[in-house]
Amino acid sequence: MFSKTFQYGLKASVLLALRPEGEYVKVREMSEQLHIPKSVLAKTLQVLGSAGVIDTLRGPSGGCRWNTASDGLSLVDLAQILEGDFQFQGCLLGLTDCGPEDNCILPEFSPARLQSAMQAVSLRDVAEQCRGRSDYNQTKDS
Repeated sequence: MFSKTFQYGLKASVLLALRPEGEYVKVREMSEQLHIPKSVLAKTLQVLGSAGVIDTLRGPSGGCRWNTASDGLSLVDLAQILEGDFQFQGCLLGLTDCGPEDNCILPEFSPARLQSAMQAVSLRDVAEQCRGRSDYNQTKDS
C-alpha cells in the first residue's frame, strides 16, 4: 500500500524524532538500526533534508537530526515530500467497478477516509507511539 521510500522515510523520521533534541545520528548507525540499505537511506534522508524535515551536517561529527519544526507534519505531508503529489486512489481491493464512497464495499477504507486519517496523524504522534519499541531503542554506541 505504501512505497518503500515512504516507509523508510517514516522510520528514519521516527528514529530521529525520538532522539534527544539536537543529537546528530550517523547514516550508518540509522541504516544498521532500521535495517535499511545505507545507499537507499542516504537518498531518502537527502530528500527529507532538502525539505527541512531534518537537519543534516557533513563531516566527522555530522549526521542527521530531527528538526522540531517538523513535529506537526502529517503523514500525508511526509508522503507528498517523499513521493510528490500523494493521494489515495482507487479501490483498496483493486475492484474496477468501485465507485464513490456510497457504493464502496469497504467505506471505512475509502480513499477519502484513508487520506483524512493520515492527514490527522502527525509525525510526532507516530514517534510517541513508537517510543520504547525495540526498533527505536538507542544503540549502545549512541
